Amino acid sequence: MRDLLDVLAETTDAAAALQDEEVEPPVRLSQHIAARMATLGEDATALVRAAAVLGGGSRERDLRRVAGLGRSAAGAGLVQALRSGLLEERAPDRYGFTIPLAASAVLAALPGPIRCSLHRRAAGVLTRGGEVSWVAVAHHERLGGREGAWLRAAERAADDPNALADPGAAVSLLRSLLGRPDLPARAAGRLALGLTRNALLTLPSAGTVDVLGQILVLSQLADEVRGEIRLERGLVLNSQLCRSEGKAETERAVSELRSRPDLRVRALAALANPLSAVYGLDANLHWWERARATAEASGDPTDLLAARAVRGTIAVACGERRRVPGRPGRLPDPDGGPDSRRNEYLTRALSNAACCAVFNGDLRQAAVLLRRSATPWAAAAAPFITQCDRGTELLLRLERGEWSGLGRESRGLLSGVGTRVDARLVLLHLGLAQGAWEDCVTLQPGLDDMPRVFSQFPYEVSAAGIRIRMAVARQNTAEAVATADRIWHRLRAKGVWVWAGHAAPWAVEAWLLAGGEDTARSAVAEFASGLRAHHSRTAGAALLRCRALLAEHAGERPEARGLFGRAALVHERTGAPYRRALDLESAGRCGLVARPPDAEAGGPAEGPLRDLEEALRVFESLGASWDALRARGTLRELAPSGHSRALAGEAADARGRGRPAYGDALSPREQEVAVLAAGGLTNREIAVALHLSPRTVEQHVYRIMRKTHAVSRRHLPTSRADS
Repeated sequence: MRDLLDVLAETTDAAAALQDEEVEPPVRLSQHIAARMATLGEDATALVRAAAVLGGGSRERDLRRVAGLGRSAAGAGLVQALRSGLLEERAPDRYGFTIPLAASAVLAALPGPIRCSLHRRAAGVLTRGGEVSWVAVAHHERLGGREGAWLRAAERAADDPNALADPGAAVSLLRSLLGRPDLPARAAGRLALGLTRNALLTLPSAGTVDVLGQILVLSQLADEVRGEIRLERGLVLNSQLCRSEGKAETERAVSELRSRPDLRVRALAALANPLSAVYGLDANLHWWERARATAEASGDPTDLLAARAVRGTIAVACGERRRVPGRPGRLPDPDGGPDSRRNEYLTRALSNAACCAVFNGDLRQAAVLLRRSATPWAAAAAPFITQCDRGTELLLRLERGEWSGLGRESRGLLSGVGTRVDARLVLLHLGLAQGAWEDCVTLQPGLDDMPRVFSQFPYEVSAAGIRIRMAVARQNTAEAVATADRIWHRLRAKGVWVWAGHAAPWAVEAWLLAGGEDTARSAVAEFASGLRAHHSRTAGAALLRCRALLAEHAGERPEARGLFGRAALVHERTGAPYRRALDLESAGRCGLVARPPDAEAGGPAEGPLRDLEEALRVFESLGASWDALRARGTLRELAPSGHSRALAGEAADARGRGRPAYGDALSPREQEVAVLAAGGLTNREIAVALHLSPRTVEQHVYRIMRKTHAVSRRHLPTSRADS
């Protein structure tokens, strides 16, 4: 196993390496396989060799034919091979090797003439019957040493619509063709175009992009073929692999596709997509104008639809108030008809607009757009877009407060193409709210790496907001201000101010803590100016919160309370319970602080108290442990004695004789401390959150460790049930 891991560590794609028979197997693995093979009979040995040549999960019929055995002998030999542990049944009538790289070990031990003969047999077997995998046939013909047959199969593969069922095999075929001085450029170009088109809608690997880059430098390719390959490669780099150089590649393709208006429109529409931070909004609109002009000159209905659709995406992203042609509500649904370009443009437009709608707080529209995007055509032909929609659904559930199971599902999608960025952002939000700050530190990229990790701009802004909140909570004002300054500079460059709502309130809080009141007021004025022609519910509520923070800082707490309350009302209408709870907490805090010291205590329905208790209820129902503990601490500090229903149990304990005897069980306060300590907060940070002294927190942690027998803070209980 150690040898196997060493081999995989030296490869760029471990998953592909496990399937590659040309990867040299570790010595000890080869010895192990040879020992197993020595125990087999002649027929079982022939079947194992056939399995090594065919690869993957092969049918009994194909194994038998490559091995040159009759039905009876093959059946008995297969049973013996299965019992030896070399082969396993992966699915009904599908057999393959149990150990990764075992096929490579078997083939490496075969004399060359025998290995070539088996590959030739495999090529012959695969050409029998109905559908032929010409990519696989070409692979076996090449390894069988029949170059003429290999090139003929490669030509057939270039025209085969099913040639890309296994993108890895198609990439391997292209690599083998690239090594020939007499490369058949026409076949390589057709296969490369098929590969790039397939990669854009499916789930490509870095290897796909690399081999396409090698093809681009071939002198044999026609200019328009090179331009189309470059375009598709640029789109894959930018959208699937989140690499910023994709935009430059797409720009270059625009100049190479002068004779193909349909592809120029495709490239220009991609450059006009506002989600990327590579271009500012003005540049996005410039690219759209060029796409529209090109489409109008061509007169092609699908090109015109593409230009309309991307203009609608810009309108949704920016929250434009005026009516713009191409808005998603005016676009037809993808119909799954023969025009795949039309279906792709419509599906992408709906998918991108759904993402923008979530960030802008139009959650109902986002849900409708996701339903319209989820067509049978997308599921069959565009799994990448389907995965993107799955990621958007994670964000939608986060905003709606549907947090049950959300963290587990997001962790499962954290490495998926099309979902990794959404899952990461969701886990950052949940980790902060739940006090799992060690998880946040692990998932949060460095300040310089944020544009690369969160290549779509609204994601970067939201992640910056989380980073600022964490830094403020940890009293790291310098980091909070540095993050605020940087994201504000990037917001100014992009020019889509509705997305500022995900960072602006936290940036204002950081500037005010650092004594930068002028900076904060200037930024809020700039934010408000940017929203004059554009609007989103999230941004509107964020602007109210920014103004409330300025008023609270100036000591105008009644005004601040009113502004926080208006922001909470916006989020209530939007259906965003967590954001609403944050504003209610702030409104309640301002109301209680502004209450005159000599005022008569109000009842439990008093406004500020009611706001704080409602915020606490929402936090606890969502599982937002850190926020709940902070709100409870504010209640303890500011609520009139005996008038908080949320603290009624604690008051009853305090009225009892002496300190309640919890024995080895954790007290309510110890449970609160344990949750935050297990999440990675320091004693000082816990003290700030719970309005305690660091010394008191230290004593609580000591008692908690002793009661729970925890070996470290990470092993402390994180809920009441655990304690």
